[in-house]
Amino acid sequence: MSSNLRKINALSLPPPAAMRKRNGLSRLRVLTLRKAAFAACALLAAFNSPALGASFDCAKAGTAVEKTICGDAELSSLDEHLGRYYVVALEAAGAGAACLKSDQRSWVKTIRNPCGADAQCLSAAYLQRLAALDGFQPGASALKNIALPMAPVMVAALPPEADTVAGRANTPLEMRGQLVWEHDDINNMGFAVKPAKGQARAFVYDMSIGGGVHDIIRTLIERESGTQFLVRGMATDEGGFDDGQCRMVYRLPAPSP
Repeated sequence: MSSNLRKINALSLPPPAAMRKRNGLSRLRVLTLRKAAFAACALLAAFNSPALGASFDCAKAGTAVEKTICGDAELSSLDEHLGRYYVVALEAAGAGAACLKSDQRSWVKTIRNPCGADAQCLSAAYLQRLAALDGFQPGASALKNIALPMAPVMVAALPPEADTVAGRANTPLEMRGQLVWEHDDINNMGFAVKPAKGQARAFVYDMSIGGGVHDIIRTLIERESGTQFLVRGMATDEGGFDDGQCRMVYRLPAPSP
């Protein structure tokens, strides 16, 4: 893992305080302004940097991955871009920042590092990760000169809820479908993902729904009823999502016409 990623993963950004309406601004408006200001600072820092390069000290590169990145100008640039994308995404994730850190560590361990010295594999891994984090980037920090692949785009990182359902199975669970607010199924009442066939599964239960990051899900349900999403998390013994653990929500690419 690059030293920059280790530093980034070690960041402990405090989650933003619950945002109330102040001076006529809604929670989402305040969050949008905050993200834009942070992105502007990140972009200013980028402009003041002498040149794009690896996000870590290549003189200390020790692993095959690090040496390959340092020896390839394109990979070095992608690594630098991802470091900046990740910092902005952490701020945008709010209370879900710790979940995003865990997800980043998992990506480094299970997707990036197995590439070893394979430059083509590393390039694909970086581009996929940049695409995944692109949804957290305001216009100022979004990449303009690199074509990102069609891939699931992360739109929310949900932290563990204070009041949780019982019966953890500790097995990964992911579902694709529309986001809905389920009211009929007593075992799945709340924000749920509803597949084209089969039962909807709640990933935020009614008893836990509040503001903050939940406002993002509520807005997606209201405004993107025809969009397909992917929800990843851990399962309960009953087969639903364990809301006592992180859940990641992605917008899926629109199907080709």
